[in-house]
Amino acid sequence: MKNDELRKQAEDVARNIVTQSTENIEAQSPEKTRQTIQELQVHQIELEMQNEKLRTMQAELDAQRTYYFELYDLAPVGYCSISDHGLILEANLTIDTLLGVERGVLIKQPINRFIHQEDQDIYHLHHKRLFETGEPQSCELRMMKNNATALWVHLAATVALDTGGAPICRIVLSDITERKCMMEALRESEETFRDLVESLPDVVMRFDRDGRHLFVSDNVDNVVDLRAAQFIGKTHRELGFSEAQCRIWEEAIQGVFDSGTLFETEFTFDGKQGPVIYNCRLIPERNTQGGVKSVLSLNRDLTAHRRAERNYRMLFNEMLDGFALHEIICEKKGKPVDYRFLAVNPAFERMTGLKAQDLTGKTVLEVMPGTEPHWIKTYGKVALTGEP
Repeated sequence: MKNDELRKQAEDVARNIVTQSTENIEAQSPEKTRQTIQELQVHQIELEMQNEKLRTMQAELDAQRTYYFELYDLAPVGYCSISDHGLILEANLTIDTLLGVERGVLIKQPINRFIHQEDQDIYHLHHKRLFETGEPQSCELRMMKNNATALWVHLAATVALDTGGAPICRIVLSDITERKCMMEALRESEETFRDLVESLPDVVMRFDRDGRHLFVSDNVDNVVDLRAAQFIGKTHRELGFSEAQCRIWEEAIQGVFDSGTLFETEFTFDGKQGPVIYNCRLIPERNTQGGVKSVLSLNRDLTAHRRAERNYRMLFNEMLDGFALHEIICEKKGKPVDYRFLAVNPAFERMTGLKAQDLTGKTVLEVMPGTEPHWIKTYGKVALTGEP
């Protein structure tokens, strides 16, 4: 029952008692008169108690109304009501802050005035669907602040009825500018990563803790008869690699996750074009808490390099000419003062009578203290100038 109705009922009861008592008071006995007065006093007390209860209820309603408006106005998202013609009927303070416009200026303004020109069609399409179907609508679009700055918002809309029964639109606006910026930065980062990967000669892979492929560069099909997309979400075992290869990958990947340190190794892989020697570097990738979230694998083909090394070593060992490799040692001002033997070939040993095991790692002045400075100066000039 409403407060006004309760008050009116109590007042009517008291008024009837007073009227009846006044009309009959002269005919009443003293005892009856005292009884009537007592009844009036009781009803007066009841009326005062009822009034106090009504005042308490009114205070509670006022407090609830204030609390509601505080929640409405200070909510972390924007609330507003829109007419079926797109006019703003009401808005909370958060909308004012989002758009940089006072609430009084917003009211009765078309909402599309604050929507980015390029996103007008997005708004109108969802507005039309909302009133045609009555189904809730949501979208992401750009709105314009009063200072002409754009912000991204998530717009959620539902249909309601105003006090006159006319359909209106209730809108909730959430500022997603920061999330959009982060997504754009992530997209650019991914594009940069992909561009970098595509420019590398390495086969690049990324693994989770279970050894499943999270990323594989497109050039993997130069090595195996599988496309990059076929690796995603699968382990080497699930892809049919040999037991030996699977064990190598599983132990290496698990080791990097456990230790959190880089791991480097070299292995031979029988690819579709024959044996390939790979240098493999496994790099831990960390999350914001510092834990290892994934492992990045860089696999570089060293087959040609290793073949050249073998050929060089064969030539180095078999050539008839004596060959020595020196490291020039300079003093602080850059003047050559000595040189160190890094390698000598068998022919050098035969011609000089000196053995590699006695020379390697030592300087010429340690091995031959009487070496003339002319040779140190000459060798140093060759190293420093590049002139034979």
